[in-house]
This record gives sequence, C-alpha cells and structure tokens, in this order.
Amino acid sequence: MQNCGKTTFKRTSIDKLMNTLVLWIFGFLLCMGVILAIGNTVWESWTGKHFQEFLPGDDSHTNAVFSGFLTFWSYIIILNTVVPISLYVSVEVLRLGHSHFINWDCKMYFGGTNTPAERAAKRITTPLNIVITFHKKKTACVDFSFNPLRDTKFKFYDGNLVEAVKQADPIVQEFFRLLSLCHTVMPEEKSEGNLVYQAQSPDEGALVTAARNFGFVFRARTPETITVFEMGQSVTYQLLAILDFNNVRKRMSVIVRNPLGQIKLYCKGADTIIFERLDVSNLELMDITSEHLSEFAGEGLRTLALAYKDIDEDYFDVWMKKYDYVSTSMESRDDQLAALYEEIELDLKLLGATAIEDKLQDGVPETIACLNLADIKIWVLTGDKLETAMNIGYSCNMLRDDMNEVSSFQETHCWKCNNSSTAHIGVGISGQEGMQAVLSSDYSFAQFRYLQRLLLVHGRWSYFRMCNFLRYFFYKNFAFTLVHFWYGFFCGFSAQTVYDQWFITLFNIVFTSLPVIAMGLFDQDVNDRNSLRYPSLYKPGQMNLFFNKQDGSNLSDQQAFAVTIATSLVIVVNVQIGLDTHYWTAINHLFIWGSVAMYFALQFALQSNGVFGVFTSYFPFVGTSRNTLSKLNVWLVILLTTVVCVVPGLVVSFLELTCSPHKQTRFVTCS
Repeated sequence: MQNCGKTTFKRTSIDKLMNTLVLWIFGFLLCMGVILAIGNTVWESWTGKHFQEFLPGDDSHTNAVFSGFLTFWSYIIILNTVVPISLYVSVEVLRLGHSHFINWDCKMYFGGTNTPAERAAKRITTPLNIVITFHKKKTACVDFSFNPLRDTKFKFYDGNLVEAVKQADPIVQEFFRLLSLCHTVMPEEKSEGNLVYQAQSPDEGALVTAARNFGFVFRARTPETITVFEMGQSVTYQLLAILDFNNVRKRMSVIVRNPLGQIKLYCKGADTIIFERLDVSNLELMDITSEHLSEFAGEGLRTLALAYKDIDEDYFDVWMKKYDYVSTSMESRDDQLAALYEEIELDLKLLGATAIEDKLQDGVPETIACLNLADIKIWVLTGDKLETAMNIGYSCNMLRDDMNEVSSFQETHCWKCNNSSTAHIGVGISGQEGMQAVLSSDYSFAQFRYLQRLLLVHGRWSYFRMCNFLRYFFYKNFAFTLVHFWYGFFCGFSAQTVYDQWFITLFNIVFTSLPVIAMGLFDQDVNDRNSLRYPSLYKPGQMNLFFNKQDGSNLSDQQAFAVTIATSLVIVVNVQIGLDTHYWTAINHLFIWGSVAMYFALQFALQSNGVFGVFTSYFPFVGTSRNTLSKLNVWLVILLTTVVCVVPGLVVSFLELTCSPHKQTRFVTCS
C-alpha cells in the first residue's frame, strides 16, 4: 500500500461549475429565508397584532423578532427544494447512460480482434496477434526449416545473417543470445514446440521471436533460471540479477551465469545511453553503428543498441553484497540501486543494434487532421530519436512541410508524466502496444481512428445533453420554489405552503424527473454524421458556451389557488423542455407527455372522495382538482401563465438566430 500513488478524483469543468452553483444557490436560499423572516417580523409588528382577537397565537407570536426567527427556519425547510440535492444522482445516471451508448456503438467495434469500445478500465483477455515486420529489401524469403521451434509466421529476407548463425560466428550468436535473455517476456508452451510469448510490449515480443527463429529459443523462466534452446541444445542460465528498465535509465540489463561458470551482463537500451558506457576499444564500431541507427531512425524505425560485459567473479561477489544490502534498505533505496547499476554497467562491449518498424493503424492521419479542425491540441510524447519522431510526425499528419521549427528537448530532470490514470480523461488503445494503458484508462477501444467518434460524437453529445439537462434542472427547481417565495408576500409571511403536500413530494420524483432524464440521455442538436462532417462543432464545448455562470366551486380559496399554480407549473416546465428538445424520440414523447398525464391522474386520485375517506388527515385537498379544473377561467389562467412564461424565451431565441447567428453556426461556416 505504501507504493500506491495518491489517487486523484477526476472532475470535469461542468462538475466544478455545478458545485459552485450549488453553493451559490444555498446562499440564495439563506437570503430568501432572511428576507421572508424580516417580512414576518415587520408584518407581525404592524399588522399581525390586529388579528390576535380572533386568531389568538402562542407566546412566539407576541414577540415579532422571535416569530421572524422561527419563520426563517420554516422557510428554509419550505424553500429547500431550490437546492438541487437529487442533481448529483441524476448526473451519475446520465453518465452511466452515456457510457453505455459508447459501449453499444457498433461503429467503434473492431472485428479484427473482437474488441468493442469500453467505458472504464476492465480486464480484456482477447489475444492480440503480434505482427513482426523487418524493414528489408525483399528478395527470396529465408528458409528456417533447420529450426523445429521456429515461428512459422516469421518472415525474413537476408540469408547472410542466417548463415553467420549456422557458422557459429561468436559475435552474431552473442547478439541473439542477448535477445533471448535480456527481457521480461513470459513463455507459454501450449503443446510441444508451440510457444506463445506474453510480452509487455510488441517490441520485446518481436525481438524474442526473432532470436527464436535464428536458433536461440527462449523456452522457460523461473525466478532463478532462464532456459534457452541454442541451435537445438538446451542451455540453462542462472539468473543472478535483473537491472530494471525505467524512463530515467532508458536501458535494461540482466546478469547471468552460463553453464561454464562465466558471469555475463547483457544490456539493451537507447543508443545514446549505451554509447556512453562502452569501452574505449569500441569507438570505431560505435561510429559505424551510429550511422546505421541514424539511417534507421530516418526511416521511422524504433532503435535499440545491444552490449554485453564479462564480469570478474570476485568483483561480482562484492557488488552482489552491496546489491542485497541496498535492496532491503528503507531509505533512498531507488537512488542507491541506481548508483549500483551505474557502477556495474560500465566498459560494455557493443554487439550491434535493432530497428523495428512502428506501423500506424489505419485512419491515424485522417483522425489527427480531423481533430485539428476541432481545435484540439495534440502532443506526442516519445522516447525515440529525433529523426524517428519527425518521421512518425510526418506520417501521421502531426508535422507538415510548412512548419519551420522542430525542437528537441533533452530531459535534465526526472519528470512525472501524466498517464491515463492521472489524466483528466484517459483513453487506452488496445492495439499492439500491450494492455497496460487499457487497464488504467477511462475508455478503451481497438483502433486510434475511433478517437474521432469518441470525442466529436459521444463527447460532444454528452456535453450538449449535460448542459441542457443542468439548465432545465435548475429552471424547474427555481420555478417550483420561487412560487413559495412570491406567495409569502400574500400570506403574511406565515410560511404557508401554496401547494398540496403530496404535490410537493411528487413534483421532483414523478412529475418532472423523467422528461429531464430523457433530454439528458437522448437529445442531440445534430446527428453523428454531421458531428463528424463539421469538427468545429466541438469548439463551443471547449469554450464552455452551453453552460456557464452567465445562463373547488369557489375559486377564491387557497386550495384552488394551489391546484391552479401547480397545474401551470407542471405544464410550463414540460412545455419548456419540449421546446428545448432538439431530437425527438418515442421515449422523449412518452416521458414528457406521460409526466403531464401522470400529474393529472395522481391529482384526481389523491384528491378523490375515496382517498379522503380512508386517509382524512393526509389528503385534505378533497375534490379540489375536480372542482377547479372544471372551470374555463382556470384553464384560461393556465394558458396565459404558460404563454407568459414560455414566449419570452422563444422571442429571445428567435432574435438571437435572426440578428446574431448562433456560435455553432459561425463555426460551421468557418470550417
């Protein structure tokens, strides 16, 4: 547990703004409570005393200040609905739905490896076939039939190297021996001779497979030994130490003892790092190898340098004692180990170099070009040589001929780079680069080109829906609560509720919850084809433009007034969400108009004579809806209220579209 890093809770800009708004709303609730409490104090002092003769109160009403104090807390309770407590649950429901839309998107499914897009880091067990490509001039394919343990899918076109191995050239054999020993690959032999290598990276798997075909077959590994079949003979090496690779060292070494008792160190890593540690007798070979590496890097190949060293027995015994001591140290262990590694990885003998083609997936250049049009900034972090990085940059449209400056930054300090687990959003590509990024990512899929659909379609839709959901959620809560605030000026600031208590309970749970959820799940202003066709539609989200800090028979009684206001409120908020919905589905229709129908059904049911007869004290609004909603003038009030509440928003939207085109329209025109 001590090795675990600090877990960072990921929050979007909308989350941060939402938290800020909730705090402001809570402050607004306190202000409303104070205003109404002051109003109660004034009313009790000036007017309330005249009602004591026929409406005698308790001792609290004789003290206007104390009455105002009690009224403050009463209104805090009544008006607490303005604070969107259920908002966070609803937001998580929407995010769960949005993540399932990504999982169910058939256009982000890759049939080649049977890999769908996935939300959150999950263990993926689909086997990935390693494609090994050697960048050589193709002549006749080399015959590896002399090796019964060869990989039949392996192709190679330079017979000279094979002949050198067969003729037992010591340098060539040491080269492939290093490849078969210096790695972290785990072998799996499903049947006799049927070897499958599990590698952390495709590069390691490719190099071990190459050594296998040239007669140095990595066969088995234990914590103390490594078994290699060298030209048909089983050879077991004693594994003495592993000097791990990291981003600072940029190399890996193993120390082994061969059957003859000789101790050898095998090292592979970045050419600049290896060259610094070579024996002075290797300078000429280093110059030749460096020229070859520059040529390989210019062709976009990833390169490594290989070197080895014979170690004296006495020297190794002393070094090993230091190593065992430092390995158990509790203070500065990493620094001490690094110093020990530096000590023994000196005076190396250069064996040669490897170069592996970094083949791009289909659609990478087109995807990067599209993301650039969406004004998405793209950085590429690589440990390759500058020539390799430039070649890859040109091949994937990151670099263009009209760019004059390309800079190389050499690391002088140890930097902690954000990986997919610490980034705002981590996306793992389950391609040939292993599964580490996938396992620590928020989203994963098999092809880089799917990133275009993830961001420009699902990402944009999610932002658009979430912003509309939040605006409407705050709107309906304010519409519901401010009626109580306004009514306080007409009821002597007595904290009298204007609504039926069951309407208060069911308003957010039943009458208005499903329409806003439907909008947050299914609404879309443009379809997926236009989202991909016009990448600049992604820009408003980057600028936070959609959601920010700037966006009875006698009808004179209180119960009839409450039913009229409640009915108007339900109709207004559902009509408003209908007008704000851009993309109608059957579910939207069902949730919006079904919520209105549910309101009327429950109103008539809860205010019926039968329910009142059974639960007299809980449903006092007996017959109110039946009497009130049967009057034409009530429906006229509801109609006028709806028009007054809705039309101003329509007028503003019309004027914005007519006089000042929407920002999205401008972005589409510019693109």
